[in-house]
Amino acid sequence: SPDPYNMATTLFKLKSREAVPVKGGMFAMIRNPIERELSNFFDVRSQAKGEDVATYEISDWIGSPFYARNIMVRRLVNKLDPEIEVTMNDLLVAKEILRRKCIIGLLELKFESWNRFQMMYKNRWRLDEREESPSCQERLLNWGWKNKNPMRPLIDFTLKKSLRKRDPQIIDMETYKEIASLNQLDMLLYEYCKHLFWEQEKLFYGSEQQPATNE
Repeated sequence: SPDPYNMATTLFKLKSREAVPVKGGMFAMIRNPIERELSNFFDVRSQAKGEDVATYEISDWIGSPFYARNIMVRRLVNKLDPEIEVTMNDLLVAKEILRRKCIIGLLELKFESWNRFQMMYKNRWRLDEREESPSCQERLLNWGWKNKNPMRPLIDFTLKKSLRKRDPQIIDMETYKEIASLNQLDMLLYEYCKHLFWEQEKLFYGSEQQPATNE
């Protein structure tokens, strides 16, 4: 679930006021915020049949009043209303939540991330009782990835916005930088997630073991 607060409320709801609070953790697959926003835009537009959003370009989408900036920070600190600004303090809280409660995965390193998730939850998922072939994992994590968006935008840093053809799949440098600027806190959180990802390596591997690759 992309909503940790509702998920936690459902899973760890106290049965009575006297009950001892249940502790829990989570794992997450983190994506580059710009790639995430582009993918989300094309997904929203493809499902907006008969609505104004169906004709939007990416510049229309990020300039619309219902566009929520820094959604990753917002979800972690439970500030989902786009009219409520998120701050540097919210970023610090989000970092601390991830540091204390989350096993980090990176979408660009799906194989290694999935390998860590399996190692962490091996007993709970009863992985010793299952047989999973390499081809099955290849299908799951690459060409059969269920959340894969069929629309793959082309990011062209040599193209100026004023000269861009009306092709929604081409993203110019100015638009790319504008998305990054609007999601500055998410970009900072993403860099922190990459740091955590490699810091957490020691939780899973000894000195002689090597992490999995995406090859």
